[in-house]
Amino acid sequence: MEPIRILHIVTSMEQGGIENFIMNNYRYIDRELVQFDFLKHRDSKDWFDEEILNLGGRIYNVPSINPLKQIKYDHQVEKFFKNNRERYSIVHSHLNALSTFPLRIAKKQGIPVRIAHSHAVPTMVTYKTPIIQLSRSVINRYATDAFACSKEAGDWLFKNRKYSIIPNSIDAEKYVTDEVARKEIREEINVGDGYLIGMVASFRTIKNHSFLINVFSKVLKQIPNAYLVLVGTGKTLEEIKKQATSMNISEHVIFMGVRKDIPRILNALDAFALPSVTEGFSIATLEAETMGLPCIVSTGVPKEVKLFENMKTDFVSVKNEDDWVNKLIAMKNVQKNNFSISVSNTNYDVRKNAKDLMSFYERKFSQIRSDH
Repeated sequence: MEPIRILHIVTSMEQGGIENFIMNNYRYIDRELVQFDFLKHRDSKDWFDEEILNLGGRIYNVPSINPLKQIKYDHQVEKFFKNNRERYSIVHSHLNALSTFPLRIAKKQGIPVRIAHSHAVPTMVTYKTPIIQLSRSVINRYATDAFACSKEAGDWLFKNRKYSIIPNSIDAEKYVTDEVARKEIREEINVGDGYLIGMVASFRTIKNHSFLINVFSKVLKQIPNAYLVLVGTGKTLEEIKKQATSMNISEHVIFMGVRKDIPRILNALDAFALPSVTEGFSIATLEAETMGLPCIVSTGVPKEVKLFENMKTDFVSVKNEDDWVNKLIAMKNVQKNNFSISVSNTNYDVRKNAKDLMSFYERKFSQIRSDH
């Protein structure tokens, strides 16, 4: 029997929180029953493309959303849904407020189940802000179902509408203490027994790497064998490298690029930092907490990410660099306490989450068939 094919609507499938959420679930669903396909708003070869194809998924491309080229966008997306109306009865959009654009066309073309998924709470004003606010005001007209990664993300996008919180889950079993991995990564980056602070995030303004560089430069004055490990890539990468160089700390800032071995890298760290302006949830923080790392994150990260009271996670405003400096210095002597088993028994473990998501898709598909 042909599996139910779910069309995930995304910007791209590069490394990032949304993409990791989708792929974490994709790896653990029963793909003989449910398959994932992807409609990307970018014509590019992305990090996860090869894995998607290997898992049996299909990838399609449409232009990025641009109000100045709206007619072209509408035409191509409408053509796609016309040609694939029989294949996809469920579409799941991950574009936050901009999900309005493809879901409006999906509704017009008779796609019965249209899921809008809120992954973030935008706080930065950009040229897209007016479009985002307009899209947000009408999204409930076009989405039949509403998902969010946190209460903040759901309240922001859907206002008074009922929505379901779908946890940003991880494979908790991978985040176990591994002294061999710790030694190997530290040898790879040549830091000896130095104090290692890490951040895992794409290089974008909203992630606030610049702030952490400033904080770290002050930590380094107090702890001369401290190092900052930055994992990821993105638009602001070169800018952050120049900042580290200009502050004469580049020998202590290690840029590791995009990595597949995040659990091994987390084993090598002594502390985790995430000064994001805002986050929908933060899978990276949950991974670090599960490993047992003391974490300092901005108040823009939802409190829900601290699953257990005894997790060593502090939420600190980015308005004061010195608060961050003092916390990171204090964290040097904090003992790790692994939470892998505890997290594996919650909804934040991918096995449970993937099963729930698959059940939702199957239930919706059965309703569609019974309606016809």
